Amino acid sequence: MPQPAPKSPTKIFLSNVSNTNRQLRLQSRPKGLLAPGDLQLAESPVPELKDGQALARVKYLSIDPTMRVWMAVDSYLPAVKIGEVMRAGGFAEIVESRHPDYKKGDRVMGLTGLQEYVLIDASAKSFFQKLPKIPFVSDTVFLGVLGFNGLAAFFGMEIAAPKKGETLVVSAAAGAVFVRPRK
Repeated sequence: MPQPAPKSPTKIFLSNVSNTNRQLRLQSRPKGLLAPGDLQLAESPVPELKDGQALARVKYLSIDPTMRVWMAVDSYLPAVKIGEVMRAGGFAEIVESRHPDYKKGDRVMGLTGLQEYVLIDASAKSFFQKLPKIPFVSDTVFLGVLGFNGLAAFFGMEIAAPKKGETLVVSAAAGAVFVRPRK
């Protein structure tokens, strides 16, 4: 009796990617202050990657004053649609990639949304910037002084071009707050 062909060993690839992506979705347009129920915690499967896509795990989120505007009306960006992941800036690390411009371990900053994982593809690429690793510099600096808020302040000063004798008021209350998603 012939012997069965030997089975080739199965390779198991361990992944640090969860199967679930927790997200905060806009459920209703706030009337006045943000209230319970305006945002809803939802879970969805982490999408499988297709060619031309990268998956990034969000490490830090920037909670910005402009988010309140995005919840309510069209501005320089369209209002977030009811049921969509709430738009937010964030710092993330690529955990899997089939995108030619990103490899595992790359760090990015951009519109990650209030979620644990973000999919980057050709349509989202313009909203993300690869970041260098700078020794002795915290990752959160890319959401502050080296991020959207820092650039806005820098170019605001360039445009305002204050002169000697003029008074310039800078509101610290209009800045962002950084949060780290819980594991």
